[in-house]
Amino acid sequence: RRNFNRKFQGVVPAHKALARSLNVPFVFLLKAYGYEKFHHKLKTAGMTSLNKPSSHYGLSLILGGAESSLWEITSLYAGMARSQANYFKRPAGKQYSDSDYFPNYYLAGKKEAGDSPLKDKGKFGAGAIHQMLQAMKLVVRPDEETGWESFASSRSIAWKTGTSYGFKDAWAIGITSKYVVGVWLGNADGEGRPELTGVKAAAPLLFNIFESLDMSKPLPAPVGGHVLFQVCTSSGFKAGLHCETIVQESLPAIAERAPACPYHQVVNLDQGQSRQVNSSCYPVNQMVQKKWFVLPTTEASYYKQYNHQYVEPPEFMLSCADNAIPMEFMELVYPRNYTRLYIPTELDGTKGEAVFEVAHRSTTATIYWHLDEVYIGETSTLHQMGLQPTKGKHKLHLVDDKGRELSLSFEVISDQKALNY
Repeated sequence: RRNFNRKFQGVVPAHKALARSLNVPFVFLLKAYGYEKFHHKLKTAGMTSLNKPSSHYGLSLILGGAESSLWEITSLYAGMARSQANYFKRPAGKQYSDSDYFPNYYLAGKKEAGDSPLKDKGKFGAGAIHQMLQAMKLVVRPDEETGWESFASSRSIAWKTGTSYGFKDAWAIGITSKYVVGVWLGNADGEGRPELTGVKAAAPLLFNIFESLDMSKPLPAPVGGHVLFQVCTSSGFKAGLHCETIVQESLPAIAERAPACPYHQVVNLDQGQSRQVNSSCYPVNQMVQKKWFVLPTTEASYYKQYNHQYVEPPEFMLSCADNAIPMEFMELVYPRNYTRLYIPTELDGTKGEAVFEVAHRSTTATIYWHLDEVYIGETSTLHQMGLQPTKGKHKLHLVDDKGRELSLSFEVISDQKALNY
């Protein structure tokens, strides 16, 4: 699993992950939610093109791994926009109706959708739809639209693009308070083109179409069902006791169930604030307490590549280390402990290799690698190593330049069908 740009960005707020089209966070989100439930929800919302069981699509469903038509996709977006708009017009209580979702139709053949009984739950929550549209308004517009935020007459458009595997299709969809516009570009024979991407090919045409439409009315804002929450600006969680920078945000009431920020903690430092200390080795009345934003090892290693303000907390003073809560300085990114690996043969017939990767909190650390008690090399900065272990069980042992150790047990198998996903 990787993002479209083939890079990983670590911890990212959900709205930015959507605006940047990051694949990995949403694959994990669907895994937690259940692709069976998502498959059923899409079908009940009108995606009749999902004519295969959920197991056929699996987690690829969140990445566009199912065929659909522009007609059907725009119908679904229009249904969500109607549902959100009508929710705030209906009396409090049962504010959802299935009649908000129906296929597009030509005016000449207009058919009344009919009124369905009002319900207290919709196909998608109005609050979730609002948050989705707000995130889609943050998508960076194509080069022709550079600087659009600076103008008072900027159109309030929530939009998204898509590019199919092999660059065979490019699409873009935009939503305003009055219109849903969909654009598809591609070759009738299905042949792909390297430049046929949603943002480069379909998005400029989308905005050209919007230029000719009346969009004086902004997207509706929620007037009910939302609550003001204190939010930690560093993590995006509800603010915890130790969060330093807090903002108020209007969020769906269901956000009350979300946990408080788990990443801020208080660290005890020496007078020079260069080392962590504790009461076993340092006078309590001389300690300096400081709130610190601390991410898990792997998340931190990627996060700091894009957020240069992130600083790891100091290490413990040597005399305090024995009584300190241990911090994980190294962590296996891939593979995890007790993983079963299948290493395929390359196309040219040569033996393939598995790329092992380690995250380390220190950007200057050197890691020494040992496979089955045999030294095989060292890494610095980027801790990756391609290995060709034989079939059977193995142990990887890592030691950094300060003596910290990490071990991994794994097994190489010869039958891909025996993998445990």
